[in-house]
Amino acid sequence: MSDYSVTLSTTEPNNYVGLIKLRQGDVASQSIQATITANGQLFNFDHLAVFFNAVLPNGYVVRDKVTNVDYANSKLNYVVADSFLQEVAQVTAWFSFENDEKIIDSTKNFQYSVIGGWKECIPQGNYIYELSEIQREIEEIIGNKDFTSLISKISSIEKKYDELINETTAQLAEKATKSEVEVERARISNIVASGTITEGNTELIDTRVGDDGIIYATSGDAIRKQVSTLELTKTNNIFNPTGIVPNKRLITWKTPNTMTGLYDGAGSYTTPILDVTVGKQYCFVSNGAIVKPGSLITSMGFDSAGNEIIGAATPSNMIYTIDAGVEYMRFTANEAYASDLCFKEYSVDMSLEYEEYGVSVSKRLDKMEVITNTVPTINTRLEKVERRKDVTLKSILNKDHLNRQLETIGDFLCDFSDATIVSNGQYFTVDGTVKKYVEETAKIKIPVGTPLNTVSKIKKDINLTFVPGDELCIMFYVGWDSVDNNTKINVSPINSIRFYYTKADNTEVETRLYHYEIVRGWQMVKIPFTSKTTIKAISLYVQSNNANAITHDVIVNFDSAFKNYRMKPCVLLNFDNMLDANMYGVVYPLLESFGFKGTFYLGGQNALGGAYLTKSHVDEMVDNGWDYAFYGASGSTYGYDSDYQTAYNAVKSIVDFRKNEGIPLPISWFCQNGQTSNTFSKALKNLGFKIIRGQGQTNINYFGEDGLESKFNSLDATTTQNKLAQIKGYVDAAIAQGSAISVFTHLLLTIPDDTGINSTVAVWTDFLTYLKAKVDAGLVEVLTYSEFYERCVRTDLVSRQGNLRNMYRIRGLV
Repeated sequence: MSDYSVTLSTTEPNNYVGLIKLRQGDVASQSIQATITANGQLFNFDHLAVFFNAVLPNGYVVRDKVTNVDYANSKLNYVVADSFLQEVAQVTAWFSFENDEKIIDSTKNFQYSVIGGWKECIPQGNYIYELSEIQREIEEIIGNKDFTSLISKISSIEKKYDELINETTAQLAEKATKSEVEVERARISNIVASGTITEGNTELIDTRVGDDGIIYATSGDAIRKQVSTLELTKTNNIFNPTGIVPNKRLITWKTPNTMTGLYDGAGSYTTPILDVTVGKQYCFVSNGAIVKPGSLITSMGFDSAGNEIIGAATPSNMIYTIDAGVEYMRFTANEAYASDLCFKEYSVDMSLEYEEYGVSVSKRLDKMEVITNTVPTINTRLEKVERRKDVTLKSILNKDHLNRQLETIGDFLCDFSDATIVSNGQYFTVDGTVKKYVEETAKIKIPVGTPLNTVSKIKKDINLTFVPGDELCIMFYVGWDSVDNNTKINVSPINSIRFYYTKADNTEVETRLYHYEIVRGWQMVKIPFTSKTTIKAISLYVQSNNANAITHDVIVNFDSAFKNYRMKPCVLLNFDNMLDANMYGVVYPLLESFGFKGTFYLGGQNALGGAYLTKSHVDEMVDNGWDYAFYGASGSTYGYDSDYQTAYNAVKSIVDFRKNEGIPLPISWFCQNGQTSNTFSKALKNLGFKIIRGQGQTNINYFGEDGLESKFNSLDATTTQNKLAQIKGYVDAAIAQGSAISVFTHLLLTIPDDTGINSTVAVWTDFLTYLKAKVDAGLVEVLTYSEFYERCVRTDLVSRQGNLRNMYRIRGLV
């Protein structure tokens, strides 16, 4: 017999009862033993009738009288009846205390889960209870010879019975008779056309007999014939060589036996036609290096009409300079080449990583069409790429391909493509090779040898109004030329980045970045307006200056300015805890009772089972929407301060260990001691992790780019204090700022300890109650790390240049 002992309150806002699972069909073997309290004391319900009540997902309210009651100790024992197990679902229930059909008091709601049994329960509504109640009342009536209440009950039952009969009759009227079903079944077995004859070579027919008696081909035969015809047409009239040109700048030279490549039939392999720009330089890149493809025998250029141009590109040191009149290039080799080869525009600060890029910088492929000369040959036939000239933020923000789950709110103010040079113009270029939202970005380059305290400054004319509480947001990109491109840029000793805006009265307001946390990649800085009056801004300045001698070139690309750029607030709940008794037995049911999902960590190579989470419990939690992360100690053990291969091998051993347990790779990795490095991050990224988290970090770092989270905090409780008020304040701040916070705890205990990483069920219940009110009001969301990644990181790319990783959807931008 399954007995669930719970404590239920008539005064507390929530009843925490853990997981109660009741199986359908288990008759008289499942009971709820409840102790009733009010304001922390035993609740006195002497002489009151007790009823068990529940609302099923179909809307039925079911009730049953509780007969096993210990009034002296405020306890009751109820054996759950079948009528409460009608649907496999989560059910809300409560106990009520009544006097002559008047409810005097009741407990607050709690939940139980109904799991399927060997038979399907028949929906009963509340009839089972009412019939048994009538039986009890009949016995009472026989004793006192008063039939008034019996007549009333019978009348009520007759009315409900009539309603049930009417409903059943209506449902039966809508169903087909057995004979009608058999007729339709016969027609399906041998479909016969009832109209005119159709031709089998122009229509796909599924086992069909025409009214002339002819049996036409099956759909499979017809489809195969159509595909064969298309293949023949394509081979003869479109490409001549076998295979279809891929609509991307990814070159795949392989033998025709291994894939449908561009094989010219004469022992050579050709690339797709590549669109280029006169005067610019291009190169082949593979595995992070500029290469010359092996066995490269010809390079052909074409003008806009498809005419071949001799000497179209002049190679020098594996760099191709495009000659006048050339709009397209194609290359030929006499052997296959690796599939990661890509053709890219060359610049001194270009990214050589292949990754997902594989397209030339500043080009977008929208559609492909075939054009030929009057006498088509392999050399003159070309695929013309029509590229989009209007790829700007304003032109694409409302396109359907953007991730509409992410809601960022803000107004696009301007870009810096036409910024005016104010000082030291020799350190400026306007360059489009690195961009996020606009075609061109203003680029400040401070090369080695720049004199100390040199200020490079540009100005953007604007005419903007800011009201108190607004924020000016600048999107910019930091990069540098160095042998080690993973080195973090120490802004303070090298240079500072400053932002100004000039008010209508010509006074200036300045914000400087003097911290050490700027890494290579995209950055967002927010300048709050603290003025109590409306501000008119007429110009915007950005500048960079070096305070000390620098050892490598520093580049800053200023892209766009926004007003009040923010993301939809969210809270991530995560637990460094894989103990089965605590994680599955305490944390999991507590969060589930509030409707929240969290992220738990699977540490190092601690095997599942024993004291740790079992595989079945992990599967159950994941099936219910929970997320997990891998984690391990930092330092030499897991390579944050080691070389790349050491770090890679150490993390891979954990990945392989979990894979053997049947645990797939998660989205996130947790650095237990809060220590990491770009080398370590690179190893994690190459193994497939998407987000790296450190206990001491302040941001969710997307591998050194796009910090998205404002706070990472431990909600711990000791014997003397807890951080409950502080964490509530962080939730309020996230709502106000449009940001994300991550709340971390190790174990949830009944009695607090002094470890500084654990908390209590009482503290977390208080916090979750507070958070639930914010969620129900639509102010914030609770996400797992997988949901956070889908929502805020892995969004569609506007372009694929440089180190660009992600694109945010800006609501209300145009």
